[in-house]
Amino acid sequence: MATVNFRRIDVDALDPDNAPSEDVYPQFPPVSIQEVTQIGSEAKSALSKGNFSSSLKLLLGSPPYGGDAQTKVRLLFWLLATFWCDL
Repeated sequence: MATVNFRRIDVDALDPDNAPSEDVYPQFPPVSIQEVTQIGSEAKSALSKGNFSSSLKLLLGSPPYGGDAQTKVRLLFWLLATFWCDL
């Protein structure tokens, strides 16, 4: 029986939950804050017409992968405002 030094095995490399970030996130181009603001205003106009589903489709259609924190917070604001219908 071959002896294996178990201390030299990298168990983290074998863990499926320890995937690199490029494998976890889809390959979408980053969304800018200007795009989120434009999408938010389109969602606001759809919501003012009473079209809640198209407002949500607009907001959820382009998730801000790779965007900065301010862009993500702005999209979250528009989503919550749509849910509360308080634009």
